[in-house]
Amino acid sequence: MLGKQHILVTSFFLIAYLSILIFSYFNTTVVSISSIFPIIISVVSKNYIFLLLFSVGVLISATAPDIDISSNIKGIKAWNKLTRFGYILLKSTMRIVLPKQDFEHRHLYHSFVGMIMYSIIILAISFCLFGGYTLIVAFINNQAINMALLHNAYLLFIKYIQYVEIFIIGCAVGFFSHLLEDSITVSGIDYFPGITKKRLAGKFITVGKNGIYKKMDGTQIKVNYFKRSQFGAWLDIVYVFVFLFLFFYLGIYLFSILYASLFFLVGLLLYDVVFCGLKIKPY
Repeated sequence: MLGKQHILVTSFFLIAYLSILIFSYFNTTVVSISSIFPIIISVVSKNYIFLLLFSVGVLISATAPDIDISSNIKGIKAWNKLTRFGYILLKSTMRIVLPKQDFEHRHLYHSFVGMIMYSIIILAISFCLFGGYTLIVAFINNQAINMALLHNAYLLFIKYIQYVEIFIIGCAVGFFSHLLEDSITVSGIDYFPGITKKRLAGKFITVGKNGIYKKMDGTQIKVNYFKRSQFGAWLDIVYVFVFLFLFFYLGIYLFSILYASLFFLVGLLLYDVVFCGLKIKPY
């Protein structure tokens, strides 16, 4: 998919993710349809920082896997440059033990391993920034560099560590959403590169507005709208509404956040098999 398509689909996926958090994680009960919005307002007003950090993590990571191509400079430029710096640093060190082709587009970084590497990079950056912030706040309150300052900084760090954690989770979820979205394209995704030679792929072709696809031999073909990744993106957006209907109609929110999340994931995969031609193909 194109970057803007990833952002669009992930934004709708975020609605589903937030619904799971609000109604499953915070253990709320829906009495009637009319009670849904008051519940949302109540939970958001009490946990807005928590939900906001998760949302920001998801959205800024919606195009993160594509930092393995040099053309990914659109969107949030500062964030792209920061994460790309981390990717280049990782690439330069990991090339010692990994072959060059693992760092080509849609290889290592478009996989579960890539998601873990990305999360570690963001975790390190977040801890450094947050650690510096807690030291500054502690210094302002103490006006002296001593053990009391370090102790207060540590207490502040522990108190708000949950916000760093939910942000990292949001980044990982946004990254994984990108992989799911790319899975419905003909190129597909190899989630376990080096372990298997299979990819999860669909029937849609990634093309621009003009719908022209350039083959490896240089020839160009006009792609039917219903075979473009843009149409696949809209199909995945439709799934969000199907999921939300079943989520409340079947009372999935009454179960744990794990079951609700699995319901979303398994449902999406089955939906993509039926409507997006998703299947396991040789790499």
